[in-house]
Amino acid sequence: MANLQLTPQQQAVVENRGGSLLVSAAAGSGKTRVLVDRLFRYVEEGRNLDDFLIITYTKAAAAELRGKIAGELNRRMAGNPGDGHLKRQLLRVYQADVKTVDAFCTALLRENAHLLAREGDRHALTPDFRVLDENDAALIRRRCLNRTLESFYQNLDRGREQLADTLGAGRDDSALVELVLELYEKLQSHAYPDRWLAEHGLPGITQVEYTDKYGNRLTLEQECLRSGTLPVIAYGYKKCSLKHKVGPQDKFCNHYPPCREVWARGERIVKFIGFDIGEQKRRDHAQPIDDADTKYKKEYPLMDWGWTREDCVAAILREGLPLPGKSSCFFCPSMKKREIRTLYHQHRDLYDRAIAIEDGARPNLITVKGLGRDWAWRDFVEADLNQTAMCWMFPEDDLPCNCHDGG
Repeated sequence: MANLQLTPQQQAVVENRGGSLLVSAAAGSGKTRVLVDRLFRYVEEGRNLDDFLIITYTKAAAAELRGKIAGELNRRMAGNPGDGHLKRQLLRVYQADVKTVDAFCTALLRENAHLLAREGDRHALTPDFRVLDENDAALIRRRCLNRTLESFYQNLDRGREQLADTLGAGRDDSALVELVLELYEKLQSHAYPDRWLAEHGLPGITQVEYTDKYGNRLTLEQECLRSGTLPVIAYGYKKCSLKHKVGPQDKFCNHYPPCREVWARGERIVKFIGFDIGEQKRRDHAQPIDDADTKYKKEYPLMDWGWTREDCVAAILREGLPLPGKSSCFFCPSMKKREIRTLYHQHRDLYDRAIAIEDGARPNLITVKGLGRDWAWRDFVEADLNQTAMCWMFPEDDLPCNCHDGG
């Protein structure tokens, strides 16, 4: 890391020895650099790098941070090659506990499994335990859900029968299964989901999806891979949301008894649209379509309240709820370059799936070059990788795909 001058506030963080310390700052403000400098201030005082526990949220962040620590160690070694204490850190830097929360908890359990309660002649947990991977977890959830559905069908009442008929359309219960599983995943993101829903008098969330003519779930990703095409927005059309978002909602409402009752009375269903106060142009553009709609009445509460996006974030956090992620697809051609870089760094599996769509469509492209419309994501990332970049010069949400720590 470059030897840049710290601000007085950053220097105070590096030198603080008064106990627990919370540092809160915006992306790109130098938090990682301050952390590394604070760590090496302890090293200057005689401590070793593997004396510390450093926790990150992702494996990528842990690897990046370890690289920056190693780079700073190399820089200091170059300036003081005779320092024996620094030389000893060359081995310790790769033994240091720089890891994710999951990795730390796993290691802690393995080391202390013998202290856990016993069940008869056996320990409740043995050191050779295995962390359940997502595939195994999905199988267990499916088995539990199958048992639940058996009970559901054995005790059918009018409401349950309507639910099964609405989602199954008389064919199967695959839509019901997917709905329950997705609701389960969403509710697990809140510490006390059942309590929060009950306290606010809210009904359960009904998630609808696009299906093919046989009732099977069909995602936009699957559609692109099957047809060897990109999302239609890459070709200049805006039908993705209409087909995969608006269409399934309309189809559900067309068969949902409460909606049909409202229409039978000659009234309209109210739809709440989440535009904030800074999106007036979008509302103005939609106004003629809204006025002509005989089935739905559109309301824009955030705009009526004068709320900005920041106001929405603050309200969500006050309720103790998790912030929702980006609503677009992870392979949306409208993504900005910094978002593609973030996808590459923090969600490599999703980036690889996006590239699979792009590669599959390439033989069929004529004027469009890739997911970037007139350029391909793969070419953009490869160009980024072929350059050497100093990470500390970039904000955390726009790191180049190839970084050099200065070591």
